[in-house]
Amino acid sequence: MTGPQIINTTLQQETSWQSPGGEIIGASATDLVSFYGATPVAQNTNAGGNTHTPSAGATTAVNVNTTFDGGITGINYTIGDLVTILKTNGFIKT
Repeated sequence: MTGPQIINTTLQQETSWQSPGGEIIGASATDLVSFYGATPVAQNTNAGGNTHTPSAGATTAVNVNTTFDGGITGINYTIGDLVTILKTNGFIKT
């Protein structure tokens, strides 16, 4: 594996390892990362809303404060939390 290819020399670095095994962006939850020119931020650790998680196939209504865990134990997120995270990290336009 070769070192990172530096594309520009601003305070934020754009790099490519060109590794056949892929790349990991951010070595820890506190590393600041972003996409598509958004301001770099650390991994989100907060969630709003309540702790209700609908079961698969449930006909429960989804309310503004309904949270989802994606089937993975940990933090539950509301739809609003997810939109905020996607916008903050530059995945969708603000």
